[in-house]
Order: sequence, then C-alpha cells, then structure tokens
Amino acid sequence: MELTPRAVILRDSLPDLMDELQNALNGQPFSPRSSSRRFSIQMHDHVAHLILPRLVARLNKEAPGVTLSLLTWQSPFSMEAERYRALDFLISCAEIDLTGFHRRLLYTDTEVVVFQSRRSPSRRIANLKGFLNARHVAVVGLGIREDPVDVWLRQEGHTRQVILRVPNYLQALQTVSQTDLIAVVPKRFAVLWMKALSLSIACLPIDPGEYKEQLFFPIRTEHDVASAWMRDLISEVVRGM
Repeated sequence: MELTPRAVILRDSLPDLMDELQNALNGQPFSPRSSSRRFSIQMHDHVAHLILPRLVARLNKEAPGVTLSLLTWQSPFSMEAERYRALDFLISCAEIDLTGFHRRLLYTDTEVVVFQSRRSPSRRIANLKGFLNARHVAVVGLGIREDPVDVWLRQEGHTRQVILRVPNYLQALQTVSQTDLIAVVPKRFAVLWMKALSLSIACLPIDPGEYKEQLFFPIRTEHDVASAWMRDLISEVVRGM
C-alpha cells in the first residue's frame, strides 16, 4: 500500500497542527528554544545559497529543535493546489498575487555579467555589440523554456549568442570560471562566488533594472505565532546579508 498525495500532505502537516492545538489547550506560548516545528520552504537554488547558511546558523543558536525542509523548485505559475497547501513559505521574484498568500519584500537585486578575465577581457563585453557577440551560457531552470535574460533582450530588440544552456546559476558560474563563456546572473549571487571561482563582474552594457525577491506565506498562518516568528527571522537574516 502507498500513501496518496493527499495523505502525504496530511502526514507532513498533522504534527504541526497537533502541536499548535496542544499549545492552545495547555495555554503555553510558542517558545523557539523548545519548539520542534518543521517548516517547508521553496526558493531558487541561488537564493538558497544566499539565505540558508545564515538562517540555519540562527536556528542552531536560537531554535535547535526547529527544522526546515527545502522543496524542489517549481514555478509559482505551474504549481498544483496540493503543492501550495504543502508550503509554509515561498521565496520568489514573481510579480504576482498568489491566491491564499500574503507577501512581503525581502530584498532587491539586479543582473551583472560574470566572466573569466584571462579568457574574456572586460573590454570585449564593455559595449553592447561586444556583449551580444560574446559566447554566452544561459540558465534555463525547471519549468521554463528559455533564460529570462533572452526574453528581456528580445523585448529590447537584441539577441545574444548562446553556446550552452544549464539548469542553475552555480553551474553557469562554474562553466564561466573554466571557459571563455560569459553569463548574466543575479549580482548578489555573483558577488558570493566571485572570489572562490576567480571570476570578474561587470555591469551590463544595457540597464537590466532591478527585481524583487519576496516572501510568500499562507493567509491561514497569518496569526500563527510560530510562523510569524519564522517570517521575522527570515527577514532579519536577509537584512544582515
């Protein structure tokens, strides 16, 4: 016998619900240090690289019994209702209103060009023509057909020369560090890895603007003290980045 998807969700959520009910019956306030709550969270790999190490360090110090479950990324535009019900938190740059969710701004970011300076001198990509004619690695994640950078460039009337497509930003940076390819990636992520991978960073020759990473959380947990505590902790961690 196997659990149905609905049963899996019930199995994963019931311990938290029972814990909340027990606390309510006992009149005990939520205590991070003694809590054993588990939270499910979904975010892009590059966002997880920025946030999770700091978040786990804070949990180890302030709430050692609280655990996190990082779910495989799925686009908010294609997630099924069952997946939404399984989420405690979603971090996404999607500029949408999700039914049944509140959201709060975490941080803003922009895109930069990363390159291996010995193989791709900055003067080659300093102007628009050189940038477009350079050899690019594109990031095409799960659930999308092309790198959003290519969509944006096409809207501006430009196309670039894509030689390689990879599923995440870290693979793009690792490839760039060992080849003459260049990549367009989030600035905060590039700064995090530039020293370790001996990469150089430059502004794009065309302004990409900024985008917002937002924390989505279910309306049903708006007044859940434990959820509110975790929301505030995530926001604190981000402010300290």
